[in-house]
Amino acid sequence: MPVKGASPIKKGKPFYGYTIVLSCFLITAVTFGVNYSFGIFFDPFISEFGWNRAEISLAFALATVLSGFLGIGAGKITDALGPRPVNLVGGLCLASGCFLMTYMHSLGQLYLYFGLLVGIGIGSGFPSLMATVSRWFRIRRGAMTSIVAAGTGVGTMIIPLVASRLLLQFDWRLSLRLMSGAVLILAVTAALFLKRDPAVIGCLPDGAVQPQGEKIGLEDAGTPLGKAILSNRFRAAGALYFTIGYCTQGVMVHVVPHALESGINPARAATVIFLIGVGSILGRLGMGILSDRIQVRGSTILTLVTWFIAFLWLPYAADLRGLYLFALLFGASYGALLGLAVLISAQMFGLLSLGTITAAIMFLYTCGGAIGPALTGYLFDLTGGYREAFIIFLGLALAALMISLLLKPGDWQDTASEREQQP
Repeated sequence: MPVKGASPIKKGKPFYGYTIVLSCFLITAVTFGVNYSFGIFFDPFISEFGWNRAEISLAFALATVLSGFLGIGAGKITDALGPRPVNLVGGLCLASGCFLMTYMHSLGQLYLYFGLLVGIGIGSGFPSLMATVSRWFRIRRGAMTSIVAAGTGVGTMIIPLVASRLLLQFDWRLSLRLMSGAVLILAVTAALFLKRDPAVIGCLPDGAVQPQGEKIGLEDAGTPLGKAILSNRFRAAGALYFTIGYCTQGVMVHVVPHALESGINPARAATVIFLIGVGSILGRLGMGILSDRIQVRGSTILTLVTWFIAFLWLPYAADLRGLYLFALLFGASYGALLGLAVLISAQMFGLLSLGTITAAIMFLYTCGGAIGPALTGYLFDLTGGYREAFIIFLGLALAALMISLLLKPGDWQDTASEREQQP
C-alpha cells in the first residue's frame, strides 16, 4: 500500500532488509533450537517422574499442533500489522514456557508449559518471518529466505548440543532456566528490529531507490486466501508438507532416544542432532540459492529424492557412523524443504496473502508433526523398537516424492490476475 510522506533511501545507505534477515535468522535459530532440544530431556523426565515415551511425546505433539494453528493467526497479523508484535509475544511465551517447566511435577504441567506456552512461541515465528523476508526481497528472495531458514539448522546444531552439555554439569531444571534466559535476551531483542516491508521506511524491495516525489507502492498481487485453500495446488502442497512434518518431527524427537537404545552414550548421541543441523544449513543455503536459478519445482523434486534416500538408509543406521550419514542426508533434505515452503507458496499463490497461506500450509506440516512423534513413541512402547516407525517414515517419504512428481509444471505457478482480485 502507498506510504504517505515516504522519502527515497539515499544512495550508499545500507539496506535495512539485511537487518531484517539477521533478526529473522536469530529468532528462527533460537525457536527451533529450543524446540528440538526437547528429546534431550527424555531421560531426565523418565528418571524423575517415571513417564513413558508416548506420554512425553504428547507434549511435543500438542506444541506442534498448537504452533501450526496459531501460525495462521500469526500470518494474518503479519500480513496486516507486521511481524514485530507477533514475535515479541512469541519470544516471551517461549521463554516463560521453558522457565515454568522447571517447577512442574505432573504431566498436566508439562502439557501446559511446553504444549501451550512453547507451542505459542514456536507458532509465532517461522511463517511470519519467512513472509516478511519475502516482502523485503524479490530478486534475491530465494537466497535471503534460505538464510533465514538456515537459522533452524544453526539452532538445531547448537542449542541441543549446549543443552546436553548443560545436563552434564547441572540438573535439568537449572539447564532449562539458563535456556529461558537465552531466549529472553536473544529472541525478544531481535523481534524489536522487525518491520513489515520496505515501504514503511520509504524504499522498495532489494533496496531499490524510488524516484524523488513518487509514492512508494507495494500492492501485493496473488491469489486471495479463500480461493487458494480451495485449489488443487493448495491441497497438494498441504499433503506434501503433512508428510514432511510427520517424518521430520518424528525423527527430531526420537533420533537421540534411538541412538541411546543402540548403545551410544548420551554425549555422542546428541552429536547426531548437531549433524542434522549441519546438513540442514547446507541444504537450506544450497537449495535457496539454486532456486533463484532453476524452478522451484525442480528444486523440490531434487530435495525429495534425497529425502527418500535418507529414509532408505535409516533402518541400517544402528551405529554412530550410520547415524551420522543419515543425519547429513536427512538434515540437508529437511532443511531445504523447510526453506522451500515459502517459495512454493509465493510461486503458487503470489504475495497477496503470503503470510496466511504459508502459515496454513505449515499448519498441515505441524499436524503431521504432531502425529509423527506421538505415534512413533507409541509404536516403540508397543513393540520395544523403532523398526515399524521407520517403515512408516519410508512410506511417507515415497508418498511426498510422488505428490511432487504428479503435479504439472503449470500447477507450480500463480495463475491469479488483477481481474481476480477486483470485487
